[in-house]
Amino acid sequence: MRSLLNKIDEVANLLHDCDIDVLCVTESWLNDDVLDTEVSIAGYKHYRCDRLQRGGGGYPRSAPFYISTIYNPPHSRNFVDEFQSYLMHFEQTEHIILGDFNINMAIQAASKHFTSTLRAFGPYNVEQLE
Repeated sequence: MRSLLNKIDEVANLLHDCDIDVLCVTESWLNDDVLDTEVSIAGYKHYRCDRLQRGGGGYPRSAPFYISTIYNPPHSRNFVDEFQSYLMHFEQTEHIILGDFNINMAIQAASKHFTSTLRAFGPYNVEQLE
């Protein structure tokens, strides 16, 4: 990207024009002097992890890292079982899973089955982003 601050309007237009849900940015060149309000885009939440010093900046691991987007259509009957099969492929890797799961957590049977699927793969750091 080579500096997000001077391209924030272009990025905002891209996000809105293309109806993009998630955007990951590298080389933002942001630091503590740049206020969140300077890079906020209406309709989006942002998460920052600015590098405090120049140089390096690479991820020092060679292990694979995955980001997936999952959509579960409403009233899908086999989602939890299919999701469990999907997770088995990534059992030993770091993984961020985003998407619309369409699981009504108020219905005890559905939520219990889904949470037990997540627990079956060990102590996950699972959180819902809003």
